[in-house]
Amino acid sequence: MLVLWICCMRKRVNSESNPRVRGGERLEDRRLLAFGAPACNLITDPITPAEGVAFDQSFTIGQAEPVKRRRLPRISLFQNEQELPDRFTIEATVKSSIDPITSGCTRLRQRGLKTNGLIIFDYENDRNFKFAGFDARRNLWLIGAKLRNRFYVHERLREVMPVNESFELKLNVEGTKVALVANGSLKVSHSYMAFDRTNPIGVGALIPRPTEFNNIGVTEYFPLTKTTSDSFRTVQGMTEVIDVLANDLIAYDVDATLSLPETEFSFGQASIVNNQLQFQSHENQFGDQQITYNVVDQFGRTVPGEVTFTISSQFPIQYEWNEDAYANLNLLQGTHDNLFTGQTSLHRLTGLELLDIGVPPEEFSMSTSVVPHPDNPRANAGGYLVFDYVDTKNYKYAGILGGKKTAVIAEIRNGRYVPLKSKFIGKPDNYEYNLKLLIHKNQVRLLINDTHYLSRQFTDEISTGNLGLKGHRRGSIFRALMLDDIHQPDVRINNYHKVPVHEDVLLNDLFLLPEGASITTASATHGSIKVVDNELIYRSAPHHWGPTIVEYEIKYQNGATAQKTLPVSPGVNFPVSAQLTPFGYLESDVLMNDYGFKIQGKEFYQENQYPLPFGGSETITNFNMLFLNETLPEEFDILLQSTDLNESNFAHEPVIFDYHDQLNYKFVGLTRVAGSSGSSTVIESLINSTMYPDSTTWAIGEVVNGEERILKHARRNLNLHNSLNMRLRIRDNRVSVFANGSRITSYEFPEALRYGAVGAYSPYADRAYHTLSILHAEELVEPGNYNQQLAGEMWHVSENVIEVQPASEGMSVYMLPDTFVGPKQLISHITSLSNTPDEFANGYIVFDYVDKDNFKVAGIQIGPQSIVIGDVVDGKYQTLRARNYILTVGQDVKLRLVLENSIATLTVDDQEELQYQFEDVEILTSFGYATQKSPAYFRGNPRS
Repeated sequence: MLVLWICCMRKRVNSESNPRVRGGERLEDRRLLAFGAPACNLITDPITPAEGVAFDQSFTIGQAEPVKRRRLPRISLFQNEQELPDRFTIEATVKSSIDPITSGCTRLRQRGLKTNGLIIFDYENDRNFKFAGFDARRNLWLIGAKLRNRFYVHERLREVMPVNESFELKLNVEGTKVALVANGSLKVSHSYMAFDRTNPIGVGALIPRPTEFNNIGVTEYFPLTKTTSDSFRTVQGMTEVIDVLANDLIAYDVDATLSLPETEFSFGQASIVNNQLQFQSHENQFGDQQITYNVVDQFGRTVPGEVTFTISSQFPIQYEWNEDAYANLNLLQGTHDNLFTGQTSLHRLTGLELLDIGVPPEEFSMSTSVVPHPDNPRANAGGYLVFDYVDTKNYKYAGILGGKKTAVIAEIRNGRYVPLKSKFIGKPDNYEYNLKLLIHKNQVRLLINDTHYLSRQFTDEISTGNLGLKGHRRGSIFRALMLDDIHQPDVRINNYHKVPVHEDVLLNDLFLLPEGASITTASATHGSIKVVDNELIYRSAPHHWGPTIVEYEIKYQNGATAQKTLPVSPGVNFPVSAQLTPFGYLESDVLMNDYGFKIQGKEFYQENQYPLPFGGSETITNFNMLFLNETLPEEFDILLQSTDLNESNFAHEPVIFDYHDQLNYKFVGLTRVAGSSGSSTVIESLINSTMYPDSTTWAIGEVVNGEERILKHARRNLNLHNSLNMRLRIRDNRVSVFANGSRITSYEFPEALRYGAVGAYSPYADRAYHTLSILHAEELVEPGNYNQQLAGEMWHVSENVIEVQPASEGMSVYMLPDTFVGPKQLISHITSLSNTPDEFANGYIVFDYVDKDNFKVAGIQIGPQSIVIGDVVDGKYQTLRARNYILTVGQDVKLRLVLENSIATLTVDDQEELQYQFEDVEILTSFGYATQKSPAYFRGNPRS
């Protein structure tokens, strides 16, 4: 019991009456204090000056804020009434240890003299503030906050701090980011979620210590420029100007000036032009040139930076395989030699060789031909073009695997063969393979004989390695090798300006005409273009839509001229419903697609050849696109309607959407139609065979850079009943597929689907689909309400040719502008526009025209009585005389009309003649053309 009482008494000892020895304090210090020695004033407030300077104005530094307990932080706030800017610096000079003389702590050990110092900001009260500073005893740099009376250290840096070290502290504040700099060196930095600049700032200590502060002030903060390493590619003999400061971090109020320590380098010369770096490379050298520059601000602070120029050989470069070619070749494996056949020089290679041209540009092409040996013209061993060569165990190549007649793209990775892409080509007629390799950053494309295409997209850029050739071990024979730039504009549909069809469009709004320049000439492959008062006015061709190029020439004030191009894409309005129609017998200098679409009785077709990205072109007979003159909304529906007695023909006719070019689009469609499969029970099998007799397989996919990817499969039992209504519901980046009212599947793409074109694909000569519609979301099809501006008769007049696309009802008339008096004859040729059975040409020559409801006609019409002479009275047509004549679809019919007094004589193809005498004393000899319910061409030659 006595022992327990003694223990309890010890726990209740008052620490103030018997304090323990503090850190760094010796026991003899207490003894000296007891015998009258001076006291060590260790626990006290920081020592601060009475005033400081803020933005060139003095302010008072207050006394330490009162606290409830002795061990709490001591903080002296600035009594500064100036508003703090978004960027400022709090400065103070602080010592890492207390002064032992003034504090009376002369007998403390060195560690006991170490102290701490803080810069206080965003001070609300003694329970909520932010701080940045140091704790010398712990060798720590700190940034933190006291929140709801709890300390949080956000960033810390441990660093040895000697005794009696003087720190010039600068707390740089920029927005909510703070950075603590000591003696010009960044220690710690942190970004706070919030920073209230209306709250006071100050200095202090974490625990009571006589920390000495001097030179306290607040100044404007001008961040030090931070440079980033730049890289740039150029070619031999070129002068490039690069704005290296554009990528450097420079504050808006810092005046940065560029300077060069040296200007002469191994691969060229550098200079400063308008505060930009200009580099002129030598004409006969290539490689990497590193240039160091300095950024100097208005305060004289200098920050170094670096930029690396990769200098490539000047393209084009052609290897003719003469004796001088070996000087630019580096044979790594096998053998090589040249073969001379007449005037042609060939190159035979059995291994691997590099071209001594350095690193190529980011975009380039390699062209050559792999041919059989002259002594054996039927044996072609193939050959490859090497790119992105690093070493003998790491490089890529593309070419022909001769034994298998296959085009390949492959890689040697860490010494191992990795096949990437292959395609069977077969043996050409002349046993030669014309190869064209196109490199564009991380994409490679291989064209073989301009008929086959192979592509691959890599993760990293592939234009940073060397180039070369790779031959078969038995010998590959190469013709001349050409290295050149890619001379092919981007052909994505989004790069074409969308314009309406059959309207005069002012193109000046689509390009910037230089001041003082004038447009001299203009031309268009499809449509008409004219220059009126220095304005380009374009009208699409009668039956063309989709991408085309307008070319024009401008003349500058100094007399110089320049050729310009403008890509345009005529289209119709959204929403739209279009019926499939064959091309027929349209006259066109450019090969058009076999099928097009008919809208409001008007037919539109696209070109049959479309350019491929970065070179070549491709036949698009199987594609039928529906082009619009505006961007689609975020939500819309696509409806494809098909009819066929053989339901298997519905397969492989997908909807094409988000179409950008021939190598980048998305698709949804049927891949297989079969009889409905049986089920586990008799009842289910009976239901399937009765209600859902067709088993269908669906696919959602995309083509990216020519590579087809199937993203999702689905199987559904449907009742097609010889017809298919496929509806795609596009909702931003999500597509949902429905067929005959049944939901099939859905898929979500990473990007929006509204920016590309919409169309359909079919590999068959006879399409199963017949109608394609692009509608508002959940809308029913109402073709009569769409594109009404195209309804009605529409005449297209060009040189010696007049074309009509008539209204669905009534007779449309076009009167020739000249008027004749006296006897008159008119010779005209009429041609039908379509080869469908019900669209022969109804074409007439109009004469004795009074008004639109009263005139006379002579011409041909559909039916047994093909040659007619008639009149229209009060809008009603009546046949006056007719005769049978055999008409051939699409064949010209020559009409010759002679008027003499009241007698009209019509001669057809200089064979059949029809004559009629009118009761009129004299017939008016104003001529024109008319048609009824059929499109037709008129080529006339009026003469007296």
